[in-house]
Amino acid sequence: MNPSTTYYWRIHSVDDKGTEVVGPTWSFTTSTQSADMVATDIKVVGTIANGQTVTVNETIQNQGDYQADVGVVRFYYSAYENGKDAEFMNAWRNYSQLNPGQSTTVSTTITIQGLMAGASYLVADIVPIVQAVESDLSNNTVSYPISYTDTTAPSIQYFDLFYTSNATFKTNAKTTLVYTVLDDISVTAVDLYYSTNNGSTWTPIATNFPLTNGGYNNGYEWIIPSTTPLNNQFKVKIAAKDSSGNSSEKVLGPFTITDGSTPSMSLTSPKGGELWTLGSTKNISWTASSPNGIKNV
Repeated sequence: MNPSTTYYWRIHSVDDKGTEVVGPTWSFTTSTQSADMVATDIKVVGTIANGQTVTVNETIQNQGDYQADVGVVRFYYSAYENGKDAEFMNAWRNYSQLNPGQSTTVSTTITIQGLMAGASYLVADIVPIVQAVESDLSNNTVSYPISYTDTTAPSIQYFDLFYTSNATFKTNAKTTLVYTVLDDISVTAVDLYYSTNNGSTWTPIATNFPLTNGGYNNGYEWIIPSTTPLNNQFKVKIAAKDSSGNSSEKVLGPFTITDGSTPSMSLTSPKGGELWTLGSTKNISWTASSPNGIKNV
C-alpha cells in the first residue's frame, strides 16, 4: 500500500445455490508518511564571552514515520528566542539520513563576537535539503538562553594631541584630539575635557561625542581658547562610557601653553588730518590688548 492513499473494499458473497449478496462499500486511508526533524536539545561547552570560542552541540531526532533525507544545521546569534539576527559564518554542519525515531548530535565551534548585555540567544536551525518531505518545519529550531552582565570598561587604546612641538601649544591654535576606544559590547560616546591647573578642575571640550570607524582612529578638531592661562599646567582628558554604564578615562599632559593670539591695537592720537609744526613736540598714544596681556610694544 501507498501512503496518503484511500482504498475501498466490500464483501461479495455467493451461496451454494448461486445467490449473490453484495455488501456496502467501505473505505480506509493510509496514514501520511513523512519525516519530522525535531531540534530536541542544545548544549554549549565553554565560557560565553566576547572573543571566546565555544562548542555547540545540538541533538536532532526524526520523529516522523518516514526516513529523513540529509540536511544542514545553521547556527545564529539573536536578541530573540529562535531568532536569526546574525549567522555564525562557516559554522554550519551537515547531518546524515535518519530513520524514524533515530537521533544524532551535530557539533560545531563558534567564536563569540558582538555579545549583547542582558538576555540573548544562541540558535540552531535544522534545514532539510528536501523540505517537501518534512511534516512540520516549526519544530526545527532550538535556542540556548544567554544572560550576560557587562562589567568591562571601555579600553582607551590610543589618545594624543596632534601637532605638538616639544609639548608646547599656543592659544587660539587649532589642534586635533585623536583617539581609539574599544569595548566588548559597544562604546556609546566619549567626553573630552581640558584643565589649566594640572587637573584640579576640568572644562568640557565636547560631551557625548559619538564614535565612528568602529572606535578606531577617531578625531575631534579643537581651537585652544585664547583666554587659556599661559603656564605649564595644561592637560587634556578623554572619558569613554559603554552601554552598560562602565567608564574609563585617560589624561595627557601637562603641556606648556604659549600665547598664540594676535594682539589688537588702535591709534588714539594723532587721528589723522592734524597739522604739526616742524620741531614741535607731540604725544602719540594708542591702546593695545591681548587675552593674556601685552608684554611690550
